[in-house]
Amino acid sequence: MDKGPAGKKHKLIGDRGVHNWLLGGYGNDTIIGGDIGDVIWADYHPSGQPRWQSATIHAGNGRNVIYANDTINHVWTGTNPRTVVHAHVSGISGDIHCESPGIVVFLSTVSERHFKRYGCRHISHYSVGY
Repeated sequence: MDKGPAGKKHKLIGDRGVHNWLLGGYGNDTIIGGDIGDVIWADYHPSGQPRWQSATIHAGNGRNVIYANDTINHVWTGTNPRTVVHAHVSGISGDIHCESPGIVVFLSTVSERHFKRYGCRHISHYSVGY
């Protein structure tokens, strides 16, 4: 977990051979997942403070659940087709690189306009509640 000071860059790296919970925080984070599947959350602070922060996520090739909710997100999903990406918070943007055609990306109709998607074939608006 990242609890570093605001405005600083932080790097989180998942351990190999275990399921990781990788939680970004106040600063601009680079998050690198492990190899068997992780929960990766770009920013665990609901306030999104400081106002502008970024997350670069490189998920491993296990089954991942990725929450892109920093101001700016750059996401590489890994190759597992059972990975899901949640990017349905308003006020966020970035790019999502689906490294397998089976990956599902959950977007709201608002956030869909703010994300560039590469290789993402399965977009869903239905499970996010709005």
